[in-house]
Amino acid sequence: MFKRMTKATNRIKQSPLEQSNQTGEVVAAREAIELAPRDAILTVETDSKYVQIQLTKNTKKNEDKGYIGVKNREILKAAIASLRRRNQPTYLKWIKGHNGDERNEAADRLAGAGAEKETVDNIIVPDSIGLEVTGAKLSVMTQKLAYKAIRERKLKKERRKNGSRRRTVENIEKVQAQVEEAFGLVPKKDGIWKAIRHKDFARKTRNFLWMTIHDAYMTGTHWERSSNSVERQERAYCQHDRQLEDMEHILTSCESPGQEVIWELAKRLWNKKSNKEWFRPGIGTIVGAATCEVVDDQSGKRVQGETRLWRILIAESAYLIWVLRCERVIAKDNTPFSEEEITNRWWRMINERLKLDARMTNRKFGRKAIPKKVVENTWKGLIHGEKDLPKDWTKLAGVLVGIDQDLQRRTGRRERWGNSSQ
Repeated sequence: MFKRMTKATNRIKQSPLEQSNQTGEVVAAREAIELAPRDAILTVETDSKYVQIQLTKNTKKNEDKGYIGVKNREILKAAIASLRRRNQPTYLKWIKGHNGDERNEAADRLAGAGAEKETVDNIIVPDSIGLEVTGAKLSVMTQKLAYKAIRERKLKKERRKNGSRRRTVENIEKVQAQVEEAFGLVPKKDGIWKAIRHKDFARKTRNFLWMTIHDAYMTGTHWERSSNSVERQERAYCQHDRQLEDMEHILTSCESPGQEVIWELAKRLWNKKSNKEWFRPGIGTIVGAATCEVVDDQSGKRVQGETRLWRILIAESAYLIWVLRCERVIAKDNTPFSEEEITNRWWRMINERLKLDARMTNRKFGRKAIPKKVVENTWKGLIHGEKDLPKDWTKLAGVLVGIDQDLQRRTGRRERWGNSSQ
């Protein structure tokens, strides 16, 4: 089918596509558009709302921002170019899937057969010079969008240089090894990537985990590049213990006040909630926090509330450690935070998360709302004055986590953090 292309459009590129249902749906739609005679009116029937919207409603928006941050952009651009080559109208008709439609059922069978293939098909995506809009409009460019573009370009350059990202692969292996050691299960690679985007995490935390697993932050050996001055190369090492300051060091072993206090706070809160042994998190169990499951010893079933609390405690605490480290290095000239400052920031983070959970039980959020039972199971046993609260405490604005914190406020006494588990 590519013989019909002109000289201006006959260059091809063969790049790996993300393995997902949506990718397959776009590829199938594009193949149908390419195979149909260009002078015929074409109706493409699909049970994918994603395909229908991306190839119609979202086309202008995606092109205006240069497809920055858009998943499947290469194959989407190719599909749009295929549509523009056509001389007659093309219609995309949505049909309900798994509803007895003969052609839709046949397509599903073909998709199933494809999923069982032992070899991977190479999808050739032609360049479409003159048929696609390149770049982003200045009128829609924002600082956030520009940052996304820069980050995508850097990652693309790194992939070309190293093939598969060696450090990403190493971090995936750390997740699998450390989660297995702590929880007795080995998460699959696809499960790890899905876990990073878990809805229990705030967007900023999801971005942090994604950047961490790719080792994309400017830390550690990134500063030792030959293009950096000697002064800048010195930033590769922690100013407090002279160890290589990579993300693993920052989150798990830095001697500057911050990570040790925060993990002790998380440990104490966990011990109030659960009888399960506290596992001091490594870089693997931090990045893979959402793959961890707390299981009841007797029934062998997953304990929902404790599993969710673990995820929140580990991921949000790690993100706070990173935030405090950046503030210390950039804004405080490496002057350490006091233990009291760190403690107060952690308690505020936990209580803000509790309040967010309580607000998200409101049915006005529709499908995004969190079931009340899930929130209650997560925070049960941790709410101050819980015995005196009404049954539906999620509607109260003043609920807080932590009896110790309230005792400190009323008495002025603050317990020193030690190595005990009590």
